[in-house]
Amino acid sequence: MWTFLQLAGVLITFQCVWTASIDRLVFCVLGAAGSHIVGGRDAAPHSRPYMASLQVRGQHICGGALVREDFVLTAAHCDLPV
Repeated sequence: MWTFLQLAGVLITFQCVWTASIDRLVFCVLGAAGSHIVGGRDAAPHSRPYMASLQVRGQHICGGALVREDFVLTAAHCDLPV
């Protein structure tokens, strides 16, 4: 379910997930509906060794940044089951 909030002319969107079994909010994430990278540029392969591609069965799902040897930080919209 998308929730919209407008503050000072800026539209903010939240994607919220509810669980029907106990009728409560599980989590909300801040983001844009159908969000895409805006103003980004392609990077040469291996020029950013701290970037990660999170994949399921070889399919890129979302990106992240390696912040420690065993820890990847992702954006809020990157909601993968562990």
